[in-house]
Amino acid sequence: MSATIVVGSDGSAPSRSALRWAVERATTLEMRVLLCHVLDDNKVEPEEIEATALEYLESEAILARSSAPDANVSCSVHVGRPIAVLTELARNADLLVVGTHKTGFIQGRAFGSRFAGLVSSIETPVAYIPDLTGSYRRGVVAGINLSPTGRSVTRFAAAEAARFGETLTLIGVWGAEESGPPRTELPHHRTSQAQVEDALEGAALLAARHHPHLNIRTRILRRSVADALVDASSNARLLVIGHAAAPTRAPTVHDVLLNLSSPTVVVHPDLDATPATICAQVDLDQAASPAPVRGAGAVERRESIEELHP
Repeated sequence: MSATIVVGSDGSAPSRSALRWAVERATTLEMRVLLCHVLDDNKVEPEEIEATALEYLESEAILARSSAPDANVSCSVHVGRPIAVLTELARNADLLVVGTHKTGFIQGRAFGSRFAGLVSSIETPVAYIPDLTGSYRRGVVAGINLSPTGRSVTRFAAAEAARFGETLTLIGVWGAEESGPPRTELPHHRTSQAQVEDALEGAALLAARHHPHLNIRTRILRRSVADALVDASSNARLLVIGHAAAPTRAPTVHDVLLNLSSPTVVVHPDLDATPATICAQVDLDQAASPAPVRGAGAVERRESIEELHP
């Protein structure tokens, strides 16, 4: 499966928002949408409701096409464990999209979330779409860290900002201790402000290299990582964050997913990249090509603040 967005639907309002979001994206990028529903074989008799579920999906697809007549949307119903089935369906897709309710408080990982575990079982980027209405959203926000996810986050977020014609804001966090087990996938609580500044600078140069006319801003925040990302993206068009390879070391990602304030995409590490190799590659590229002109791919503003207020 290629050039495909898989959308998981469970009949909820957030899943309808997820479908609308996916159809808009697919239409712009000339991709197909696979809308699917999974019947949990532990809870229902699939043969009794499979036809009804397919009829529901087809009605949702018709509704989605009403605002995007050229959208390529197909429907399928599956039987099994929802997480396992969605993981398999999206294994070779470009993006998996699910709707989610805004729930809980920061540090809400004890309560769990039905689809939060998807990011731990698949390498495909996963988009979590809350049911948000009536809000004016601008800009793309990216959480930049010192792990290999930083490169993946930068590339994805920069491409999205360029596609939307929006400002890209790169967020770095330092100094704030996180509760719970060590958060090695977002290790800012062990690093200095200078190290975070270096990571942001490397990310900004990488984004500018691929998108020379992109307006890029950086912000350095001193507070808990999940708090910072949720608040910084409260009015954003999109938040992009990275997920660690080890699911037991990703509580920050789960905290963000349980407290979404904007559509959020979780990407996985570029295993061939480290912060050092990212900076080295950027240095080589800068040596081989002219530096970007300020205002056309250069970092326009750097903010350094102790605490971000909503």
